[in-house]
Amino acid sequence: MFDPNSITPSEELLKDWRSAGPDSSIHDIELFKDYIIAARWGAAQAVEALRHQWPEPITDRPPTEADGQGGGLVQYLWCGQWNSAEWHYVAAQRYDWLHTPNWRPKPEPTLKQKARALLDAVSIHSEPFTAEQVELLRQVVESAPEATP
Repeated sequence: MFDPNSITPSEELLKDWRSAGPDSSIHDIELFKDYIIAARWGAAQAVEALRHQWPEPITDRPPTEADGQGGGLVQYLWCGQWNSAEWHYVAAQRYDWLHTPNWRPKPEPTLKQKARALLDAVSIHSEPFTAEQVELLRQVVESAPEATP
């Protein structure tokens, strides 16, 4: 988070301001010009610091179902504000978008998980496996250690 108190002018700039202070012989108008320069410098520093806090939207592709979090939500940029909507709405509107702050990519299923899914898709009564063969395959899959693909 940006802290305005973190803005510190360089030593050279501080020396310039000190030399242009009330004790110097510089006229008040020149002193005010120095203060304006200092204020502009501080504002420029704050803008630069805040620029890095504004998230960069994803613009090279529309969101997909895998990008949605929870109820399929993603963030989208509209009229300078971040809003939330379902991924398919944002994709259809072609808004610039971001994942929600809590979104995490779903990990690739392990080989064991893939094998379980295949076995679940096979009906006990389907060809070419008998019920006993499907059960045997399930026992072998369940006994195998988890492995990443």
